[in-house]
Amino acid sequence: LKPRGMACFIYGAFRLTDVITGLRKEKLEPVEVRCVHSREGDAAKLVLVRAVKGGKNHLEILPPLIIYKDEKNYTEELLRIFKGPQ
Repeated sequence: LKPRGMACFIYGAFRLTDVITGLRKEKLEPVEVRCVHSREGDAAKLVLVRAVKGGKNHLEILPPLIIYKDEKNYTEELLRIFKGPQ
């Protein structure tokens, strides 16, 4: 990446410390992290990480992304993500 270039990653939540360590080794600073949960109250399964080449040391933890609102229906937010920009 060029200086100030951005990269996004999706990893298993259990690998978050490895991701951050690896990014910093490559001079990529994680600037946003968002945990992905299957359902409200469940442990996170995935993490979404946005990093900036040479970015400042300022990490923002975003609200969680919940996939399902009940046994088989997606949350409104996930449906908006699937739809994409209008």
